[in-house]
Amino acid sequence: MSQTIIIDVEQDQSADQRVSAESGLPVTSEHIDRADNSIPANRVFMDIKNLLTKRRTIIRFVFLSLFSLLFGIAALSAPVLEWDMLAYVANATKNLTDLSFVEIHQLVYSQLQSTVPPEDYQRLIGSESRTVLAVDAEAFRQTSHFFYDTRVVYIGMLSGLMHLGMEPFFASYFISTICMIICIFVLANLLPTTLPFGVCFSLPFIAVSCGMFELARVSTPDALATLYIVVLYWVLLRSGWYLLLLLPASIFIRTDLILIAALFHAYLFFTARFPRVLVVMSGLATIAAYWFLNTYIVQADPWSSLIGYNFGDKPTHPESYTFTVTFGNYISYLLEGLRAFSYEPRFFMFCALAMTGLFMFSARFIYHPGKPVSLVHQDILFTLVSSVLYIGAHFVLFPVTWIRFYSAQYSLVVVIVLWTALTLLAQRNYTADADAEIIKPED
Repeated sequence: MSQTIIIDVEQDQSADQRVSAESGLPVTSEHIDRADNSIPANRVFMDIKNLLTKRRTIIRFVFLSLFSLLFGIAALSAPVLEWDMLAYVANATKNLTDLSFVEIHQLVYSQLQSTVPPEDYQRLIGSESRTVLAVDAEAFRQTSHFFYDTRVVYIGMLSGLMHLGMEPFFASYFISTICMIICIFVLANLLPTTLPFGVCFSLPFIAVSCGMFELARVSTPDALATLYIVVLYWVLLRSGWYLLLLLPASIFIRTDLILIAALFHAYLFFTARFPRVLVVMSGLATIAAYWFLNTYIVQADPWSSLIGYNFGDKPTHPESYTFTVTFGNYISYLLEGLRAFSYEPRFFMFCALAMTGLFMFSARFIYHPGKPVSLVHQDILFTLVSSVLYIGAHFVLFPVTWIRFYSAQYSLVVVIVLWTALTLLAQRNYTADADAEIIKPED
């Protein structure tokens, strides 16, 4: 009778039988009872594991698609209406029509009044300077051309949607929403390795906490710039040669991206990823694009005007106003920005994770100097270092803490550190060796 039981167990509970055979211990009724209770549960876990493994790509895509759908609906149903959208719609209307700016001024404000709720309309024209802009076409023209017209790609996209018949103000933040949805999928495929489920299911929280939901609701080119930055790093991690073409084009997204382009060109030159002559040509093309944009396409506004307008007076006729920024003024603006960072918990979380990532990926060079590392390892370390340098340089030149400038860097660092940690942990979880445990009690 006992032999018959053992045979049944061998047929139905093969996993426990193998353990018993390897241990050389006899199979007792206690073993059989324990096997009867544990094996079905093990099989359930194995079935779940096999399902997740085989359907990983589908599950990930479905989950991110559902989140993106909810994300898009929430963003489009609750836009952040700021005065900036009037300037961008005016510039887009200028591209599409031969109207004079007096007519454009009348058209934009009539569209605004018929589109937004009355309380929002009053808020957008309520301040003293905005009241002047609402009635003075020349003041509106000068302000609309004051650094707004340099965002030529965003204005071009807005012009295209308006030409297709989309309502102008809806189109202005529809672009932002679409850019942020695409950015989420790019982040999900940032590293050329399998996306851990932990990162996949964390992406909604990363997107919201790193400011992507805020950017998806505004009528500015900042969501487009965030997407473009993430795409630049995605291309770098795959050593795409067309990165050398994308860097000069970044100037037409937002002019401050020249800082990102400079960091990329320096890295590519010193690592010789591509022929250095091509890297130099790409760098010169970036400088030429910056000069061409600010000289021939639009009339550039000096740095003092941008600083003075955002931190000081906001004249209704900026072309005839002289902005003066003394060294004392600049220091006070810098200190004001530093104080603002103290109320920005996302910045401190970024610092903590950036430091964690820098230690993780620089330790190889410290403990094993001279030994080669993979290109992906180098690129990840560059991503972390350049994110820190970009935020520092951008803040020094324009000392504000607005998330619209830093969302890409925040999200890149969070994804990389979390992805690395979960990948390392998964490697330990796939073995039953106690010595492979990451956290072990001290002896």
